[in-house]
Amino acid sequence: MAHLAFLGGTGPEGRGLATRFADSEHTIVIGSRNLEKSRNAASNISINTNSHVLGTTNLDAANQGDIVFITMPYAAQKKLLTAIEVSLRDKIIVSTVSPIRMKKDAELIKVREGSAAEQAQRLLPHSQIVAAFHHVSATHLLKRMHIISGDVIVSSDYHSAKDTIIQLVKNIPNLRAIDGGILQNARYLESLTPLLINLNKSHKINSYIR
Repeated sequence: MAHLAFLGGTGPEGRGLATRFADSEHTIVIGSRNLEKSRNAASNISINTNSHVLGTTNLDAANQGDIVFITMPYAAQKKLLTAIEVSLRDKIIVSTVSPIRMKKDAELIKVREGSAAEQAQRLLPHSQIVAAFHHVSATHLLKRMHIISGDVIVSSDYHSAKDTIIQLVKNIPNLRAIDGGILQNARYLESLTPLLINLNKSHKINSYIR
């Protein structure tokens, strides 16, 4: 099984995905700028999944991961990826990031490169960026007994990396992976996230892509 590392993995999305993949017997590394928080998150996931999960720094997580997930808020992305670029070379990097800000409602932040995933590819020219998991509820991921359904649209300019993540999606029961084409399409995936957040808020529902 692959070593899966989660940068900014103490947030809901990182912990949720880490929990589900720990259940499928992958080796999990939780990274954070706060070592105590990463160790606490790792300990909780270990107890809940009866597996060994390591909590460490973002740099150590980047070094240890075979596949590395970007799960921190967009505002922190550029600084972190620039600092650890060397550790991420020649690796598959999964961008789950949607560039949003929360005001009265969720709003999309305009990204010069077109999307957070495309920005990540510019910052990490020697890595293979794959955009995925934008529309899977972190709340539902964290509820291990909750059956998650819906589609995970996967986009990348690297066919082999995209196929690897499409296969990885199958580790979470009832999720279906859909080939979302080139990485440029990530801008459309990311723009759907604030729409779903606002629909969920206004209608008291949990909407997803299917």
